[in-house]
Parts: sequence; structure tokens; C-alpha cells
Amino acid sequence: MRKFILLVFVVFFSGCSVINEYTDSYKFKYQHSTAVTNFSKITNKLISQLEPDINNLNKHIPIYVIDFTNLQHLDNFSELGFLLSSEIKTHITQKYNLSYKAIEYMKYLKLGSHGTKLFSRDPDDLKNTKLNSKTYALVGTYAFTQRQLILYLNLINLKTGVVRKSATYATEQTDEIINLEQKQKNKITDLNIYQPLVL
Repeated sequence: MRKFILLVFVVFFSGCSVINEYTDSYKFKYQHSTAVTNFSKITNKLISQLEPDINNLNKHIPIYVIDFTNLQHLDNFSELGFLLSSEIKTHITQKYNLSYKAIEYMKYLKLGSHGTKLFSRDPDDLKNTKLNSKTYALVGTYAFTQRQLILYLNLINLKTGVVRKSATYATEQTDEIINLEQKQKNKITDLNIYQPLVL
């Protein structure tokens, strides 16, 4: 009888252990970390991969920086993309002593199935715009896997559309990242296309 009770006791707690392991695995698989995300550190690791090329850019020609976009739907305007590009702009001015064009206030780039396009509200400005052969842009994108946020950053010659250097960095998904992705910043509409760049 004691052996039977002992056996039931062992089986019961073994079962609880299996259930707990399953539950923990389920949580790990489908719930995101509640840790604070250090966006400055993430973007610094990303842009540092482009450092040799960025250091060789003409300091007198501002670089364009576009908000990061989700590769799943390239026309999105999430707060996550805006925050990531803002961090990149900070690194550009502080670490590399470069000036940049605030694209969200005047012109900006948009990724699409036919490459990258430069937009503006003013048709006359588009006609008069002449891109210098040394004009570059930092174009950021990102993608979500089951557990990670993967970032991509391309240094692109705006005149030729040639990608000079690419960088990538992966970080664990957090609630903070997911919440920012779900929030949408105000969209800019009624823009005119200047020039498609084939990537």
C-alpha cells in the first residue's frame, strides 16, 4: 500500500513538473520579455558596422535618414520606425559629426516593390532638385521572427541607387518593441515622386 501511495505521489509531481515545463515553454515561445530595451545601444551596434564607409563620406553633404520600415509592409509608419531613425540621427551627429536632412519635414524616402523613391510636397522643388553623386542615405528596415527583432541598415548612393554597405543586428523582442510597432505616427500624404532608385 505504501509503495502504491509513493508511486502515485511520484507520478503526480512528475506530471506537475511536465505541465510546468510545458507552461514555461509556452510562455517563452509566445510572450515577450518585459525588460527595458536599450535602443541607443542597439542602433549603435548597427551603425558601427558601417563606420569605415560613413567616415569616408563628404562632411559637407548632408546625409538623408529615413524612418525604419517593417519589411512585411513597407509603407508603415510605426513609432518603432520613427524611434529607431531618431537614434540613428543622434549617432550621425554625435559620433560621426555629420549633418543630416530631416526627411520627415521636407523630403523623405519610401521603400517599395520597385525600389526606393524620394518624395516631396512641392513639384517645383522636385524639378529643381539635382542629387550630387556623393549624396547618400541611410535606409533602415526591420523584420520580426517568433522571438527576435532583426534590423537592417543600408548606406545607399541616392544618385545611382547603389548600396555601398549593409548592416544587420538582431535583438530579443520585448513588450516595449511590440507596443511601439503597434502605434502609428501621423502619415504624410499627397506627395510627389521625384526619382525611383532600383535596389
